[in-house]
Amino acid sequence: LVNINLPDIGFNVNTLYPLRRKEVIGAYKWYENLGIALNTNARSLSSFYDTSGNFFKQFSEKYQWGASHNVPVTLSLPQVGNFQFAPSVSYVEKWYQEKFTRSWDTSNKKLDTVIRKGFYTAREMSFGMGVTTRIFGLFTFKKKSRVQAIRHEIRPLISASYKPDMNKSSWYTTQVDTFGHVLPYSHYERSIFGTFGLGKYGGLSFGIDNNLQMKVRNKKDTGEAGMKKITLIDGFSLTSSYNFLKKSFKLEPINMSLRTNLFDKISISGNAVFMPYLTDSVGNFVDKTIWRRKIIALGKLTSASIAMQTQFKGGDKNEK
Repeated sequence: LVNINLPDIGFNVNTLYPLRRKEVIGAYKWYENLGIALNTNARSLSSFYDTSGNFFKQFSEKYQWGASHNVPVTLSLPQVGNFQFAPSVSYVEKWYQEKFTRSWDTSNKKLDTVIRKGFYTAREMSFGMGVTTRIFGLFTFKKKSRVQAIRHEIRPLISASYKPDMNKSSWYTTQVDTFGHVLPYSHYERSIFGTFGLGKYGGLSFGIDNNLQMKVRNKKDTGEAGMKKITLIDGFSLTSSYNFLKKSFKLEPINMSLRTNLFDKISISGNAVFMPYLTDSVGNFVDKTIWRRKIIALGKLTSASIAMQTQFKGGDKNEK
C-alpha cells in the first residue's frame, strides 16, 4: 500500500490593519482595529496498492488535490461598561478537482456514479456579533481557617450570526434504492477538504463557562507566602445555539464540558452531548422540548467521553 502526500503547502498572512495610520499619536481609533488575514492550505495525495507494477500510472489515476482559503475579518471594539463586543466576518473558499454525482438507473434498478474532472469552486460567508462579560463571586472564611476564600468566575457568552445559503448548486437529491428512498448528496463529498453544509443559518449561540478557585493557608507558614491558590475547576461550560431559520428542531444539542487538574498531577477533561427533545414510543426524537415534562433537565444524553492525563519525571529534584 502506497500513500503519498505531496505537495502539502500552507500559506498564511498575519493580520493586517489597512486603516491604521503610519504615524500613531495616542490610542488607535476604533475603526483602526479592523484586521484582515489569510490562511491558505493546498494539499494533494495519492493512495493505491502497487499490484500491477506500473507505479506512475497508478499514482496519476489516484491523484487527488484540493485547496482551502480562509479570510477572517475581525474588529476589536472598545469595551462598553462591563461588556466586550466582537463583530466578525468570515469568508471561506474551497477548490475541487472533480464533481461526483450519483443517479438512479430505473431500468437496471441500480445506483450509477459519474465523475467529471475539472476545476470547481465553492464558497461560504458568515457574519456575527458576540458579547462577553465576566462575573466574579467571592466567599471568605475566618482568618484561622485553612481555607481562606473561594473565588467563582462566570463567563457568559452570547453571539448572533448569519450564514446565507451559497451552496445550493453543490447539493442534489437522488433515489438510492428500489423502495424509492431519496437522500441528499454533495457533488464534492469525496474532496480532501470536505464540502460546505446545506442551508442557511440565522440564530443565536449562547453559553456559560465557570472557573472555581480556592485560597488555602499553609499551617506551617502563617505569612502571605504561605497562601496557595488551588484551582478546583479550570472550566465547566454549557453551550448551544438556536437557528431561527430551521423549520423544526431549531434548538441545537447542548454541549457540556469540564476541565480540572487534581493535585497538579492529573489533568481530567470530559464532555457530553444532550438532545433537548422528547422521544416517541419507538425512541425517535420529536419537535417538542424536554422542558414540557421536566423543568430541570438538559435532555437525553447521546454521547460522552472522559480523558485523564498525567506525567512522571524521575531523578534528583535538587539537580538542574
